[in-house]
Amino acid sequence: MYEIHSLKLHLADVLKQALFYSQPSTQAKEKRDHLILIILNNESFIERLDEIKDPTTELETALLGNQDDEFATLGVLASNDDGPSLRIDFAGGFLKYYFSDHRFEATCQNKAHRTKDGTLCRLTRTSQAGVNLLYPDGRPIGTLGHWLEDCDKATREEHRDAFYIASMSLHRRKLTREDIKNTPGGLAICEQERKQRPGEPEEPEVVPMGW
Repeated sequence: MYEIHSLKLHLADVLKQALFYSQPSTQAKEKRDHLILIILNNESFIERLDEIKDPTTELETALLGNQDDEFATLGVLASNDDGPSLRIDFAGGFLKYYFSDHRFEATCQNKAHRTKDGTLCRLTRTSQAGVNLLYPDGRPIGTLGHWLEDCDKATREEHRDAFYIASMSLHRRKLTREDIKNTPGGLAICEQERKQRPGEPEEPEVVPMGW
């Protein structure tokens, strides 16, 4: 039996299609219904089965509605002008994934890194493979986490310097990836990366530079 924590994240990943898009795919619906059945087999729900008239609606409401519900505690789902997204707070800022354009966006909350007009310090990377398959584009979690851990850089320019980003150590990126996976909501974010190619390590040896 899956842990309820993991189920919440997987269900959130599926419901984002079923709830935010007008024509969710049949595959998404089937996966959602399958996960709901798994959750209903958990003891915490077995005790309440007689009270639940519409489990699908109840779980959707729990994830996106009443913030006091046990299924809303992670708060990973959100929606804004850029469409539905996943978000986690990490280190010196937060990390978001936008489904609309397959974009990871790390935002630094160091006030000293903001421009005069208030523009925040951000780093974006794609979850898609690049044209050149020799490059690890699409798997930037370790890089973005490493970048968020360095929000104490003296200036915005230092924090966004291309040489600094390209020189991030593999060892530290691996550690940061594990920290993100262990952060509430982190697994849902990680699952949006491009799938590993045969023989490819989880954390790329080379820093992904492609937007």
